[in-house]
Parts: sequence; structure tokens; C-alpha cells
Amino acid sequence: MLLPRVHKSNSNAFWNMSKRSLQMKSKIFHYRAGTLFNQKHAIHFKVSTSLQCPLCQQADSALHILSGCQHTIISSMIIERHNVACRLIMKAISKGSLAGCLVHLDAGSTNHVAQQNLQILEHANNRTISSWIFGSFIC
Repeated sequence: MLLPRVHKSNSNAFWNMSKRSLQMKSKIFHYRAGTLFNQKHAIHFKVSTSLQCPLCQQADSALHILSGCQHTIISSMIIERHNVACRLIMKAISKGSLAGCLVHLDAGSTNHVAQQNLQILEHANNRTISSWIFGSFIC
């Protein structure tokens, strides 16, 4: 069972995040409780007749909404959320004793990094990975 291993103060820390709006905290709670409104709920409340995401026509769910929708706008938002998280991690690492270990960071453009006042170490490479690199891994 997972419950005895949960760090209770970290698990519920989102409630005490002053920079998060009550609306965002509510969405987090609904996601965790399985009550985030999606097509399954829309059918239950007779608002829709389809289980498909109205944007990309894939099967809809809370997980799909938060990280799986391939619609262009949603996908861009997910990528930027990833990049912001990477930049926050970079900021935390750069303040600690392991700052010199940072070698490569895929956290978006150099401009976005600069907007958050992050210093890139001289030996660190901050560039998005070129698409040509992935071409050689296609099976």
C-alpha cells in the first residue's frame, strides 16, 4: 500500500503555495480526486455524447487533458510547462553544491532562460535538442 509511504506535507503542499490561485488549487484537487471535468463527466451530465477530446478527437481523460492532448495549442502549453519546470530545477541546482555538474539543459530558448535571470555556466550547453538528432533514432 502506498499511503504509509506518502510524505504528507509534500503531498499536500500545493494547498500552501501562495503563488497559486484558489482556482488552480481546486483543479489540482479535482485531478487527484478523479473529478476533473472531462468527456466522461460531460456524457454523465448529458452535455456531450462523445468520449473523444473535442480538440484532437482522441480518447479523453484527466491525464489526456493535462499531458496527452496533441492539439497544437495544448501541445505547446505542455512543452512550455516542461521548460519552466526545467528552468526551476536548473535554478535550484545552480544554488547548490552541484552547480558545476550541470552539463546540458533542454529548457527552451536562451531568451526564456534569460527572462528568469538564470546564469548559464560557461561549460553548460543550453539549447533545445535539434530535430536532426532524433532522425537517426527512428526505427
